[in-house]
Amino acid sequence: MSIEKVRAYFENFGIADRIREFDVSSATVELAAIASSLRTISPSSS
Repeated sequence: MSIEKVRAYFENFGIADRIREFDVSSATVELAAIASSLRTISPSSS
């Protein structure tokens, strides 16, 4: 699904402004955390 279709769908619910697009890959949870500047915790750190 294209980002345009997602944005149009989300407009129906008033949440299109919650979409975040990044200049780097966010294909995995870890990459998304890095792209959004969130800190990740490795399983061995818990």
